Amino acid sequence: MIVIKNIKKKKIFFIILLLFLPMTTQAVGIAVEPAKLKIYSSDKEYYLNIENISAEPITVFIYSDDFENNIIIYPDNINLSTQQKTRIKIYTNFSENKEKILSTNISLVSKALNKKSFNASSGIKIPITIYIEKTNNLLFPILGSLILIFLLAIIFIYMPHIQKKESLKQKIKRIVFKKSKNKDNFWNFLNHD
Repeated sequence: MIVIKNIKKKKIFFIILLLFLPMTTQAVGIAVEPAKLKIYSSDKEYYLNIENISAEPITVFIYSDDFENNIIIYPDNINLSTQQKTRIKIYTNFSENKEKILSTNISLVSKALNKKSFNASSGIKIPITIYIEKTNNLLFPILGSLILIFLLAIIFIYMPHIQKKESLKQKIKRIVFKKSKNKDNFWNFLNHD
């Protein structure tokens, strides 16, 4: 009887222990910084820092949930060894004529490189807020202004040379006229062969 009571107590103890102790599971893990992004249409390049915090090498796949044509991620998949850090670039191209605010996520899914690994895949979603500002197409007015300024600069640089440019005959007349006190000597000089 004493043995049966001890067995019952041990069973109850193990059942309680199993119910209250968490089961241990492992998953490959990544740490990402910053935790959220604010994207402005005037800026074109952003960065995410990714670190492998698991105990084995992993592959991380990165993609945008929406706006795939406007958000380009490079590289879109990377291999990281244990505790390795890397930086990925996010290029954006939002050019619209209306101001608006959009929201989406960048998803990062990590898997163990070893196919025999029992660790589960894991993922993170980085929330993105996109602020689109109204874009005025200023290319043509700016380009036109630059061309006009260039042409005016050329005219002002070369205009004094154009006005001062004299023919050889005019230079001779000027030099001789200064040296000669009367105009008769000047005309005699020009007609002299």
